[in-house]
Amino acid sequence: MIAISESRSFAEAAQVIGISEASLQRAARQLERSIGCQLYKHTATGVTTTGAGTEFSKRMALIASQVEAAKDQIGVYENPAEQCITIGVLLLNPTILLTGAIRELGERLGDVRVVVVSGSYEWLLKKLNSGQIDFMIGLLKRPDYAEAIVEEALYRDSYCVVARRGHPLMSQGRISVDDLRCYDWVLPQRGSPRRLAFEQTFSDGAPPAASIETYSMSTMRITMMDSDMLSVLSLTEMLSEARIGLVSRLNFTVPDEGPLVGITTRRDWQPSDVQAGFLDAIKRVSARLQGEHGFGAP
Repeated sequence: MIAISESRSFAEAAQVIGISEASLQRAARQLERSIGCQLYKHTATGVTTTGAGTEFSKRMALIASQVEAAKDQIGVYENPAEQCITIGVLLLNPTILLTGAIRELGERLGDVRVVVVSGSYEWLLKKLNSGQIDFMIGLLKRPDYAEAIVEEALYRDSYCVVARRGHPLMSQGRISVDDLRCYDWVLPQRGSPRRLAFEQTFSDGAPPAASIETYSMSTMRITMMDSDMLSVLSLTEMLSEARIGLVSRLNFTVPDEGPLVGITTRRDWQPSDVQAGFLDAIKRVSARLQGEHGFGAP
């Protein structure tokens, strides 16, 4: 059921779980008869689940993840090396926050496998609701339709304008909005938080060109290294980039309140000891960042 909901056909779903298509179809139709309602439908692109089938699949995936979590919890007493945490982070993720917490957790609990899954907010939210990831770390966006999740704010981030090391604006004491208008920009797509911060910066007139749109940090970094283009990063992202040393922060204050960074979980989620330990580590690291780098209170 879960494989069919995530695939475009019975053939693709059968390949995912390693059985023949005929066997999968027989099992799928038997399940449909047992439940007494239609779970699948044919579309122009293949087979998909009905509304009832999608909801049933989501609940089955959640149960499966809870069973796996219970097995992991029991396995702690038999084989601690099998402990695992799966975290969802947005495409531009809070690396410095994650690495600090992972290092601290390893020092306290020994061998723990941490799986970091990157993606868009909507894609990660689907993974969270189905139990495929344990929790999300990053910007808090709770949409009105996401009633089954809980958000916990850690700190308020801020935005900064960045450029390559040696950029002409690096040697300039005070930088004005008009100075920034003289350069091309590489930014995420319209509607993203950092794009909105860019638009707010130039709200008093026409914004400069943003000829490259991407969420990829590697693309942004290489683009800025090969040109005088500018971009907008959160301070959390900039602290990670500062360790690499290829881009630097310009002396300009972005007129934006900045986003809240925090933890997103399912409302009914009960963390294992390892998961709870990691969340505690995240909170300690975020408190240190808040004190050392001036992040705002949530």
